[in-house]
Amino acid sequence: MSNMTLSPLQQDYVTKTEFKEFRDEVSDRFDKIDIKFVNWKDEIINTLKDEFARQTGIILETFQHNLKASMEYMDSKLDKKLDKSEFYEYMELHFPKQTKMPSKMATNK
Repeated sequence: MSNMTLSPLQQDYVTKTEFKEFRDEVSDRFDKIDIKFVNWKDEIINTLKDEFARQTGIILETFQHNLKASMEYMDSKLDKKLDKSEFYEYMELHFPKQTKMPSKMATNK
């Protein structure tokens, strides 16, 4: 049996076994990354669902409060003639006007 020496050119190549080991290691790493990504994605989705539900609840509560305040005001005014300036003063106090932000189209000339 002769002892085979590899030429410098042959030393640059990878054996099938080395390639399979490398491929398996890379595959394992990607599987671990994929599992982490799936967990992270689920966490983000659940966080967004919770935040959306919370914000929707806040909007609903605010609407209900404003509706109740308006109805109470209107009920108190049903017995007498509604004073226009008093009504606007009440509405401004409870429902301040929102300022509109300029659109991008309006600022881009």
